[in-house]
Amino acid sequence: MKPAAARRVLVTGGMAAPGRAIVQHLAGSGCMVAFAASHGGRGIARADDTAARFIPGDCRQDGGVDQIVADAVGALGGLDGLVWTDGSRHTARISETTDSAWDSILEDNLVVPFRFAKACMPALSDGGGSIVFVASGTAVRTEMELGACSVAGRALLWLANMLAVEGGPRGVSANTICPGDIAAVAGPIANEPQMRDLGPPFVPPAGRLASPGDIARAVDFFLQGSPGTCTGASLTIDGGLRAALRASKVHQQ
Repeated sequence: MKPAAARRVLVTGGMAAPGRAIVQHLAGSGCMVAFAASHGGRGIARADDTAARFIPGDCRQDGGVDQIVADAVGALGGLDGLVWTDGSRHTARISETTDSAWDSILEDNLVVPFRFAKACMPALSDGGGSIVFVASGTAVRTEMELGACSVAGRALLWLANMLAVEGGPRGVSANTICPGDIAAVAGPIANEPQMRDLGPPFVPPAGRLASPGDIARAVDFFLQGSPGTCTGASLTIDGGLRAALRASKVHQQ
């Protein structure tokens, strides 16, 4: 296991709350961190705040992912970890999901992480490394109002499993984190018209929603692991909400 100061990590999506916390946590622990985003000046400001390297790029453009990875490897002098946390979200039931929305969700939440993993594998195999996908709790238990996201999230778990199988002999682990509602983003989501009709948000048995810091610490755990001990695993972080049927009613007793 490499010490934190020796780990070189690429984080995709370092501007949203979970990605931002991951970049801050890893850089604060001494890792060499590069984060990819298409936010221009905001990305530069974030790099100044965290001492991480900002890699501008558009992962949807042809060759965009390969260029981002090449720039990160060049900036860090190699790569020991990939953290993908840049998915998108679409609120709709499967029967109400348009073809264009379906294609967009699968592109953002499955195809793009596949491309990043594929592009990073040669560098990660040079001495061993880790891939961590930050998916969603909908990958573990479906949510009717997030139909396409649930399907894409489940497929992402299988992608991680396949990478674990292929990467094991090459010293590369692959794992997935499945957060439930995150406190920093749950408020705006709850105010969406499709979600307001579902009633008040659930309080998980643990008494609070997950925080971006919870996600960051879980990412750090997986980055420190090795294929021989932890690979092909998924970790749900939701305060116990998905642990049992009607778990949300614990605090109503």
